[in-house]
Amino acid sequence: MGVRAAAALLMVVSQVATSAAEGEKRAPPLAYDEALKHARDLDLPLVLEFGAEWCGPCKMFAAKTLPDASVQRALNDVVFVSYDADTPPGDAITAKFHIEAFPTFVVVDKDGVERHRESGAPNVEKFLVLLAKAREVTVGETALIERVRAKPSDANARLLLARWYIRRERTTDALAQFDKVTALRGAPAGLVAEAKNAAARLRRIDRWKSELLAERVAAIRANLATATDEDLVVATIDSPISAGERRKLVHDVLAAQTEAERLNDLVYVALAAGEVDEALAAAKKLVEKRRDAKHLDTLAECHHMKHESREALQLGREALAMSTGSQLERQLRANVERFDEGGDESRDVKQKRLKSREVWNRIAGIDVLPARVEDPDQDAKYRSYRESYMAQRKALTNLERAITSACRESAGKSELAIVRVDLDGTSHIKSLKLLLEPDAPKGLRGCIEKQLDGAVIARQAFQRMQTLTLTFATPKKAPPAMPDDADD
Repeated sequence: MGVRAAAALLMVVSQVATSAAEGEKRAPPLAYDEALKHARDLDLPLVLEFGAEWCGPCKMFAAKTLPDASVQRALNDVVFVSYDADTPPGDAITAKFHIEAFPTFVVVDKDGVERHRESGAPNVEKFLVLLAKAREVTVGETALIERVRAKPSDANARLLLARWYIRRERTTDALAQFDKVTALRGAPAGLVAEAKNAAARLRRIDRWKSELLAERVAAIRANLATATDEDLVVATIDSPISAGERRKLVHDVLAAQTEAERLNDLVYVALAAGEVDEALAAAKKLVEKRRDAKHLDTLAECHHMKHESREALQLGREALAMSTGSQLERQLRANVERFDEGGDESRDVKQKRLKSREVWNRIAGIDVLPARVEDPDQDAKYRSYRESYMAQRKALTNLERAITSACRESAGKSELAIVRVDLDGTSHIKSLKLLLEPDAPKGLRGCIEKQLDGAVIARQAFQRMQTLTLTFATPKKAPPAMPDDADD
């Protein structure tokens, strides 16, 4: 075992002794599976460091960052193991995680799922941030709040709680913690900067969401009767609108509808927005006006969303009986089975929720760089190549048809002929090889060669050889094979 591996084990021994309230207090072996089991037993995240004896930044990290007292305290909340990429078992684990740079730090949760990774030798401040991110993986809200209460001036604990809130879209709670970190005296500058930037970003995104919501609500209010499905989805599902405003908006839109099919679609928006009572009232009006299979199924869905299974089943079966032999029958049968089993909401409701979530997720990620961006120049080159290729294939097909038509009488009973042409730089035929069936008339060769005399065959820059297949009758057998030297 190398010096760095031994040092890592000593650190793990230290952190296990201080963080494990009960159970076996011994350092986990360097084997990954055992380290993961130990982290799972302690309910702690696993932080893996990948390095090498020859790695200068790794040695700097071990000499300057790891011995720091604040780092040693932070290691109490994780299981930390260091691997040498050049020696077992580190070599296999390095390959498992596809490590390409040293040092690299990988955070793994208790289920063995990678949650975060960073490369490079971090200083004390950056490594503390990494360990804080690692703790987010397994720590719950109650434990985080208790930690903040125990030490209100702990910027790391507050940031950990704020990030926990962000992942659960509790923006107000996250902002409160970020603002408190910003106001802390003596907090590390890096943590304060992170809190300021995160708070500014959250407020910016909230402003964008509020502006979009205001635009959609104004568009709906301008003409309730013609409010679009899309506007109502954005305005009422997962949006920052208040519960009272949402209920009134849904009620007013549904009440203003005069066209049955339009109202039927909007009922599903109301269900997706959580306004089940408004949806149910509108669906009942639909059925009163037209008691058909589609509207009965919509009313059944409303009862299902209210957990009124008896009513949902009764209406669903009535709708199914009406739909026998129609395109709706299969879907309504599946709905009845879903009602009977107490299953999930309908596909229509899910689809509207997904559409709304996509809109809000786009706004939340609008300033996040994508992992990969398509190169428009490359796309243009590909389109140009494809267009050129398709034009070439069309020209080749037209030439095959022209030769076939001109030489059909000369072909007699011959069905197929294959021509392999070698082109020069101007796409003119430099030489050709003609493969005919054994019983082909002698005049067929002359006819084909005459048609190809002076012909220009379009080609890509890298294509020198082209093949023409001439079919004089419906093929009854496979084309004759080209000789081995056909491509020469």
